[in-house]
Amino acid sequence: MSLNLLDLLKGQIGSQVIKQASGFLGESESATQSAMNGILPSLLGGLMSNASSKSGAGALLDMLGSGGFDGNI
Repeated sequence: MSLNLLDLLKGQIGSQVIKQASGFLGESESATQSAMNGILPSLLGGLMSNASSKSGAGALLDMLGSGGFDGNI
């Protein structure tokens, strides 16, 4: 079984998040969902690019450790 990180990430962003983001941005929910579908691959690609080097992976771990990240999106 293969694991698709992009699908997992999209699954974490529910309709409530889209609704709140669209209200904050003053955009329709469909436009916000469409933008999110375009943004997520770029964000994931950037994280993967950073994590591909030892210094980048260390910087990501430091950021997670110092930012109070609790595992929730």
